[in-house]
Amino acid sequence: MVHPMSAPATRGGKAHVTTLMQRLDKIILGSERHQRIRLRQWLIACVATAGCALFFAGGVFLGWMSWENLLILGVIEAIGQGLIYAALRSGFSLRFADPALTEWQTVLAIVAVDYAYMSAGSARHLALCPLLLVFTFGAFSLPWQRIARLTIFALASFLVSIAVMEWQRAPAIGWSLDSPEMLDDISALGMLLIVLPVISYVASRLSRLRSNLREQRVALASALEQVQRLAAYDELTGLANRRHAQDRLAPEHARAERSGTIFSVALIDLDHFKEINDTLGHAGGDRVLRAFADTVRDLLRGSDMVARWGGEEFLVLMPDSAGVDALATVDRLLQGVRGLRAAEGQPFSFSAGVTQYRRGEGFMEAVARADQQMYAAKHAGRNGVCLA
Repeated sequence: MVHPMSAPATRGGKAHVTTLMQRLDKIILGSERHQRIRLRQWLIACVATAGCALFFAGGVFLGWMSWENLLILGVIEAIGQGLIYAALRSGFSLRFADPALTEWQTVLAIVAVDYAYMSAGSARHLALCPLLLVFTFGAFSLPWQRIARLTIFALASFLVSIAVMEWQRAPAIGWSLDSPEMLDDISALGMLLIVLPVISYVASRLSRLRSNLREQRVALASALEQVQRLAAYDELTGLANRRHAQDRLAPEHARAERSGTIFSVALIDLDHFKEINDTLGHAGGDRVLRAFADTVRDLLRGSDMVARWGGEEFLVLMPDSAGVDALATVDRLLQGVRGLRAAEGQPFSFSAGVTQYRRGEGFMEAVARADQQMYAAKHAGRNGVCLA
């Protein structure tokens, strides 16, 4: 029979373990998204390195590798991987063009492979296999120029390793192609001269494809941003369009209904705009609209919004403004645009209606009331502002 308290205790223990694992994960990998991705890649490389170390540890028992050489190989990897982890975890790697330090990790792996080849005796050819994995990693994060440079480094360092091995053997057997060891080393070098350039070429192709996909993704994101902007803003004036204005009015209305805040709206119609178009042409009319938009935008608060409502009509949303304050704001706009000139000697003005939102009504009802006041201002002789 299970004690009633055992199930909650078990759940509590699991929750404690989960919390502990989460804390450990945050300590090891950090919390920044890109840093975590780079450190996960580093962990994969460490797991692959540990697997190779276990393989060579088995070689100690089989007699083709010594404990001393295995220890030196482990120290090389531990120091190298420790320095790379410290650079990644501390953010120091962000100073480099490659924040993941993939090139440095590849160099470390190549050096480790060379030392393993020199130390693995009769099974040294097996030590070259990790090179395939090393260049596969590089294909997903390095440009083709660096991959080519690493390929040259790998071949050159392997050639140096062979030279060191033959120099160590020379006092005993001398330099001779009749030596089976030298023939084995030369055959390994020949195979690498064939295989590594091919792998490098394939990796560079993958790198170029990755680069092209990144460029296409950036271009797509830019195009999407442009589409979203065109959907929310008027192309001519740069102001919010009618749809975006309604999207701003809706949450302001909801806030007012929920918490009792106030806001006011104003509708502005440019006076005699048809005559301006007839005098200056449509291009001149467009210049007038842009000049008006720039002037009004500069005179409003950061929390206010002006939108092109349609044609030469504009809507101004003024959050947390009572009707009297909104009237003063729009009157200030009128004073500002009076300094503009539509044409030589022709003054510029607008007619506007202002109203404060009344709780319980829809926001379009407030806009309609502002529209009525705008027409009242036009009937009163234009060049003025009426408050509902």
